Amino acid sequence: MMTSPDLASLIDALPSVVVYVDDKLALDRRDASHASLALEAIAASRDARFESDAPALPTDQAPTPLTLLVPPRFHSTVPLAIIHIAQSQPIHKAIHIELGQSAEMTLIAVTHNEVNQSATMHSSILVGDNAHLTMMSVNSSEGDGAHASRIRGHVNRDATFNFAAGVFTHGPTHYDTEITLAGPHAENESRVVALTDDAQETLINTRVIHKAPRTAGRIEHAGVAAGESTLLFEGVGKIHKGMVRSQAFQHNRGVVLGDKARLDANPLLLIDEHDVEAGHGAAIGRIDENQLYYLMSRGMTKTEAEKLIIQGYLAPLKRTISHDALHARLDQLLNDKIK
Repeated sequence: MMTSPDLASLIDALPSVVVYVDDKLALDRRDASHASLALEAIAASRDARFESDAPALPTDQAPTPLTLLVPPRFHSTVPLAIIHIAQSQPIHKAIHIELGQSAEMTLIAVTHNEVNQSATMHSSILVGDNAHLTMMSVNSSEGDGAHASRIRGHVNRDATFNFAAGVFTHGPTHYDTEITLAGPHAENESRVVALTDDAQETLINTRVIHKAPRTAGRIEHAGVAAGESTLLFEGVGKIHKGMVRSQAFQHNRGVVLGDKARLDANPLLLIDEHDVEAGHGAAIGRIDENQLYYLMSRGMTKTEAEKLIIQGYLAPLKRTISHDALHARLDQLLNDKIK
């Protein structure tokens, strides 16, 4: 299995990993704690289990859906990584992840496109009662093919879904996430970090829908727009009527490199209930010239100083899962984008 050296190093370092190359299983090296997990292709999607306004995983867009079933009361401190690599054909994949009651696990999902063709990923995630899922998604490409990700999450009573995504693609990109907090005391934190370059256009949509009382949702966007690229963050926190004591917060921060790049943030709160807590904020601008001057006075070039400052924008990803090889992969993807 030939791939980029840093991705190969990540695969070697991961304690539990499943790798697909051009939609064919290339490696299954799972930790013993994951041996009981069902990971298989299925004939039809399981989106009928979702109580959402729209289908979570359209079957006509999922020719070879993959399902990961985590049994009730499962617990493992070892992260499981599922990696999809495109080397000779486009990625067109659908994944369903389902945690049973009181299950707990950490998941790393990596998509890397080595060909100059499109990539489409559809993910549906069901977190059962009192279950806890921590998940990081890392999306990258070497060519300029279009990339589209559609994620639908459903979080039940007393469950938590801690989600983080890194978007390091090169072509036009749409990353769309919608998390429904369906049971009382359900919680979600969604963090998305995106870097754009050249003339790339990227749209990041993140929505957290509160359909039960005493739920908590937080959206955090961070990004860097370089070259002549355009990066747009759109976040929506929606609290329905009667969903008392719920919390909806979001924050956007980003930096623009150069005179032709553009980064916009449109945070939106839709609140139909008075007894809630909600708020949003944004901090978008250019790198502080005083910071650049200080670092350059210590012997750094301007590019080196910019990269060091921008490293801080990866913090929301790195604090989700602590793994040295995974962090090294994120650093390399940042270096590839900021030249």
